[in-house]
Amino acid sequence: MLCLFLRIYTTPTFRKWVFFTIGLCAAYVVALIPVFLTNCIPLSQYWDPKPDGWCRDPVISDSATVAGNLVLDAFVLLLPLPILWRLQMSIRDKITVTSMFSIGLV
Repeated sequence: MLCLFLRIYTTPTFRKWVFFTIGLCAAYVVALIPVFLTNCIPLSQYWDPKPDGWCRDPVISDSATVAGNLVLDAFVLLLPLPILWRLQMSIRDKITVTSMFSIGLV
C-alpha cells in the first residue's frame, strides 16, 4: 500500500511521510525478529517440547504484536485522508473513497 502511495501521490511532504512509515514498518519487523526467536529456549521447544526447555507466555508478545500492527495499520489508513479530503469532488464521493480505503480494517 505504501509503495502504491509513492506512485500515486507526488507531494514532497506526503512522500516524506510515506518514507517515514516505510522505515517505521521495517524497524518494527526488525525489532520483532529477536522477540520471536527468543520466545522459547531452545527454539525447537516450539515444535518438540522437552522438560529442560522453557517458553515465555505467548499472550504478552502476541498482545504487543497485535497492538503494534493496529497502530501501523491505522497510520497507513489515515495517511492519505487529508489529501483525499482536499480533492474537488462531492462529499459522497469522498466518503465512498474513504470507505474503500477502510475496507482493509475489516
